[in-house]
Amino acid sequence: MFETVWSKGMLGTLTQANGQPAIAWFLGTPGGKFGRHSLEVLRFDGGSIAESIHFIGSHNLRGFDIPDERQRE
Repeated sequence: MFETVWSKGMLGTLTQANGQPAIAWFLGTPGGKFGRHSLEVLRFDGGSIAESIHFIGSHNLRGFDIPDERQRE
């Protein structure tokens, strides 16, 4: 599973939404785990990011094969 750390305590995991590349973001908790946070859907044009749409809130990750919590790998 791909993982990236961004903005002091967020993990990103690659996924797809409606056939588009997307990143599921997880926010760090005081216990060291990461809970669902948001979904970022990317649209590319000519190899560059043309659009980035953010769906903020863990409820936006329902229906995806994404765990409720993650630990840093």
